[in-house]
Amino acid sequence: MNVLMVEPGKAPYETQIGDDLQSMQALVGGYIQAVYPYEEPVALIANESGKLDGLPLNRALRDSDGDIYDIVAGNFFIVGLGESDFTDLPHELAEQFAERFRQPEMFMRVDGKIVAAPMPDEQVQGGMSMGMGYGISEQLLLDEKTGRPLNGNLLDYKMMTMLDTPEIKVDFVELNDPIGPYGNKALGEPPAIPCAPAIRNAVLHATGIAFNENPLTPQKLIDGFRKHGLIAADSR
Repeated sequence: MNVLMVEPGKAPYETQIGDDLQSMQALVGGYIQAVYPYEEPVALIANESGKLDGLPLNRALRDSDGDIYDIVAGNFFIVGLGESDFTDLPHELAEQFAERFRQPEMFMRVDGKIVAAPMPDEQVQGGMSMGMGYGISEQLLLDEKTGRPLNGNLLDYKMMTMLDTPEIKVDFVELNDPIGPYGNKALGEPPAIPCAPAIRNAVLHATGIAFNENPLTPQKLIDGFRKHGLIAADSR
């Protein structure tokens, strides 16, 4: 049975499960509760005791005015409704509800009200794009005599663009940082750090050749491959 799975801190995804009760209970981690908050022929299946069991808060449910009336705790999934039972969720409805629940949310109390704030995955994607640029294209060239930049413009200084950046899937692990203010931690900077080493290690894993200089431009790769005999010295 095709369903749309929604986990805390993650983007929704389609998956196949058995159409029996045990399979549905395994997906939400306990006894199931079915609610029908939408006009479309779908049901939202969640753990009926998710809040009491302290499961992580997942997504807010909103009324027609956009106000929160409930929050789902723990995993839940969207399934199609047949004449008398649950059935496959059509792909077009899966896409519709994947967009509805696309953005993971975090929750806080403000002036006595629960507020849902979207987890900013774009900030993480931007940090990773910067890290990839540092690893494969960004290089400041300086005149050895004067110290003046030789590529001090965005035409010659090769930053990553949207066309260069691959699709980046972001998942969040919600843990308090013991040394951060109120348990908070940085969001955009940490993803920028491991990208260049990861690219270097990927090249090492694929070729057996270790490069210890950034960025790994095509010319540096060719020179390194020639030096270690991976390609012929006279190849072009």
